[in-house]
Amino acid sequence: MELPSFAPFPQSNLKKEIVPEEWEMCIDAWILLAQGHLLLTRDAFSLKISKDPSVVDFLLCYVEVNARHLDINVDSKSILLKRTCFLLVHRCLTESKRKPPQFVTWQFLSDFCILYAKSPSLNTLLQDVWQSEDLGSKFQKHRSSLTQELENAANNKEQSDLDTTLERTGAFLRSCPGYGQFLMLGSDFIDALSALYDRAEDVFLRKRLVALSYRCFSALMHSSKPKFSMLLDHLYGLNSSKKQNSLLLALCSSTPFVRILRDQIAGPDAVRGEKLIQELSILEGTGTLPPKRRKAARSRAEKGKGIQKDEYGHGAFDGSVHVHKMSLVTQVQDLFPDLGSGFVIKLLDEYDDDTEQVTAHLLDDSLPPHLKSMDRSEAL
Repeated sequence: MELPSFAPFPQSNLKKEIVPEEWEMCIDAWILLAQGHLLLTRDAFSLKISKDPSVVDFLLCYVEVNARHLDINVDSKSILLKRTCFLLVHRCLTESKRKPPQFVTWQFLSDFCILYAKSPSLNTLLQDVWQSEDLGSKFQKHRSSLTQELENAANNKEQSDLDTTLERTGAFLRSCPGYGQFLMLGSDFIDALSALYDRAEDVFLRKRLVALSYRCFSALMHSSKPKFSMLLDHLYGLNSSKKQNSLLLALCSSTPFVRILRDQIAGPDAVRGEKLIQELSILEGTGTLPPKRRKAARSRAEKGKGIQKDEYGHGAFDGSVHVHKMSLVTQVQDLFPDLGSGFVIKLLDEYDDDTEQVTAHLLDDSLPPHLKSMDRSEAL
């Protein structure tokens, strides 16, 4: 028996007109149909995707709508549908004989990164797709368009979609280092970021630009073959003028970039960049940031046995915090002194004590909804 076609996923304005009982019936039907597709053999699945456009159309609309309207209040069925849709997209990208071309566009993949930012499989999937589909060659037009949009904004030309573009770009960068390395080919992209940062008056926009530059530079360091030579070329370019580059100053003073670079660079690149790194280390006290600490070994109790969790999986505060944890809190508060210790603990719980991830998400305002709604001044 052949599986029926998917009913379209409605846009957010139409969804509001559907009564709760009918909406629940829709979700039940989509879940059942999606699970049926996941049970198909590889060949049967590929054939179904090629013959029935409703599958791809449903997933395209589902990802676009939900990436634009992240909801903190979701029920168990909506969560199940979200997980099932991830598996369907994953299968389309890894098992289909011919990947749906709509799934290897910047728009779809960036929205997919926003919606599934916490998925443990997302980074691996994106890296595999980036390499297997040679997206670097396919995204050349996108790169030129993105750079032009930044340059237009720097020249005071109104860009109505700039916020959405930067949000999508940041999400893609978080999940795919290959994309960051691609954007850093040549100096035009980082120069456009720098020019816009110089002219931007909005504090939020400036933070987002710093976050983008931080993720791009991090992508050059965090790969199987780090590209320190390219990274140094960009740094020397930004540091070449007599006037201090404001984006470079913000990058050094509000992120752990210099410390990470100093810890990871080695060999001839370390010799070449030694003087420059020393110069960057003194910008706005960057050289005084606490050194990155190794995660301390934890007992079974500390790993979760007997620890109460809140609804998001965070450890409930019981009046005591491990010394190591407090050192991480201090690292974050050195960069964001307005944040309360209690809120920072929640951030560290969310990102597995990874201060780099915490810093990056704070900079580009990409915290999940349940953290965005919390009191940022919350103390222990």
